[in-house]
Amino acid sequence: MFTHNQIWAAFDAIADSQGISVSALAKSAGLDATSFNLSKRISREGRARWPSSESLAKVLKAANLDLRALADIIGSIPDEEAGKAQLRGSKPKGQRIQRGRTGNRTTV
Repeated sequence: MFTHNQIWAAFDAIADSQGISVSALAKSAGLDATSFNLSKRISREGRARWPSSESLAKVLKAANLDLRALADIIGSIPDEEAGKAQLRGSKPKGQRIQRGRTGNRTTV
């Protein structure tokens, strides 16, 4: 089974793998750019908000992934690490993705 933090960290990882932000991932999936913002992942009352199955399906289609790939991504993210990612954003501190002239991504 997976946790709330792991599913959101998986969305972050999918965006990172595409070299885009989670906002750009949402837009490429036909959703509002703010759909996956950190502020939308927890309600004002502190209750966890999960992405809908429709949002999940749209993200998978936009990223050209299937449920098995999503399960593999989620399975590779320990819940403790996913929780840390939620606090600081999707990338580990000190790392960013740059694009060179050829469009290749480099983690710095």
